[in-house]
Order: sequence, then structure tokens, then C-alpha cells
Amino acid sequence: VCSSDLYTATLLSLSDAGALSVSSSISIGGKKAVNGPAFRAYVSVGQTITSSGQQKVTFGTENFDTDNCFASSTTFTPTVEGYYQLNSTIRMDGGTSGTGEVMIVLYKNGSEYARGTNESGTEQGANFYSMQVSDIAYANGTTDYFEVYVQQTSGASRNTTAGSTISYFSGCMIRGA
Repeated sequence: VCSSDLYTATLLSLSDAGALSVSSSISIGGKKAVNGPAFRAYVSVGQTITSSGQQKVTFGTENFDTDNCFASSTTFTPTVEGYYQLNSTIRMDGGTSGTGEVMIVLYKNGSEYARGTNESGTEQGANFYSMQVSDIAYANGTTDYFEVYVQQTSGASRNTTAGSTISYFSGCMIRGA
């Protein structure tokens, strides 16, 4: 235990086995150094995606959200400044037949940040489309936010496929700023 006449609280503890414990978060240069936000959410109810422009995906259920940064089933707003790994996979029902383009896009602050799968042609597998996007992005810890959008131009409406292993959005802090 580190103590001083100047302090009235335990700042850190060191056990006989050599384990170091700090009673609060660690900051370096005034920035939080460890345990940034992490989340994972998935589509729990299929969402209709019309054959038109990009549409925001709704993720109805969270697997976890360590810092309550994923809100309104659509938006991740990290509360710690740093760099984040963001990933999303969306499966969309294709119907009995169809062609067209499908695309998935990671948005930052309401604008395109990274495009993932962008393909044209017939459905994959048993009449479905599957799209992925993955990238690293900086977040300022206060106002930056991230969302996932998809687009399809099959000529008819298609639904996102629900399921925690099929259509999801996840992210975690990988490095402080």
C-alpha cells in the first residue's frame, strides 16, 4: 500500500505475490490508458431494405455494451478517445430470384467512412446476400459516432436476416489516442 501524509486514500496496492492494483482508471498525459468501450449488437428482427439509396441498419439486441456507448439500436458513440476496431456483417434475404448491387458502409458522424462489400449479380448461396465491413477509426471520446448502412438495388424490397451469428455490429477500443 502506498501512503503519505498528503493522501487520505489508497492509490495503489502491491501484494506479496507481486500483483499491482490501482484503485481508479489509469491515465497517461490526461488520457484514459486502458479498458475502453466495447460492444456487440445484432439484428433481432428483420428490417425491410427498399431497393434504393443507403439505409441505416437497426440492431435490436446487444450481446454486451461495456460502457453504455451503443444507443438507439443503431449508433456507437465511444466515450473514451482512441482508436477503435469496428466490424459488421449483414445478411439480406434475396427472395426467389434477383440481381442488382448490394453494399455495406460504415458511417462516421453521418458520412461514409469505409465501404465494405460492394458487388453486383445474383444472390449468394441459398438466395441471400452477405456483406461485410471492417476498419479502424479514430474517435474523439465525446461527439464522434458510428453507424452501419446498407444498400441494395434488386428492384424489390429485401429484409435483413435476424440472428446473433448472422447480422451484427461490433467494436472495441484497440489503442488510446
